[in-house]
Amino acid sequence: MSNQLELSLAKRVGIDSATKTIARSSDKRELSPEQLAVVSFEDDLVVTAGAGSGKTRTLVELYAHILDSPESVGVSSDEFGPQRILCLTFTERAAREIKERIREVLSDPDQSRQLETAPISTFHAFCAGVLRHHPLEAGIDPGFSVLSDDVAQELLMRVAIETLHRGVMSGDLAARITIVLQLQRGLELVDRLRRGLDH
Repeated sequence: MSNQLELSLAKRVGIDSATKTIARSSDKRELSPEQLAVVSFEDDLVVTAGAGSGKTRTLVELYAHILDSPESVGVSSDEFGPQRILCLTFTERAAREIKERIREVLSDPDQSRQLETAPISTFHAFCAGVLRHHPLEAGIDPGFSVLSDDVAQELLMRVAIETLHRGVMSGDLAARITIVLQLQRGLELVDRLRRGLDH
């Protein structure tokens, strides 16, 4: 994948008007036409981009643009601020970086204060928060906890072994084949380790 932002609807978005719209400070940074199409927020977009293509920078510019021009998303400025913009990413590190970069471009001290508790987080953290606030509606125990990767892996392995055991005991051919293949892989691994130790 290239290091360029690819937009499915870039041609339908008014890139020239976007250039004028985001010129909000003396610290105006140059954005590519694809990045401007995202920031102009005039239509639904599907954005795909590789590492180093400027996704975070574009998201920060979009966030700042929405704060500067809330009417661009159909709300009045008197009822709008960072608390009303949901910004989700995949990692905690990315969420922290986005929040820090947004803080750097904001000039309004009130918006900077609101940014501290703004909903900028990972998809997992956001979903866990929704479930914590609405456990009964979701049909889950209010005291639920999110599994760590290690615990989830252990649980998955335990369920897989139990399922295979039940399958083998009931005569399921697929379960028997899976066991044989796993044993064969294990024997190959033992053989490779043994040969490595002999050298």
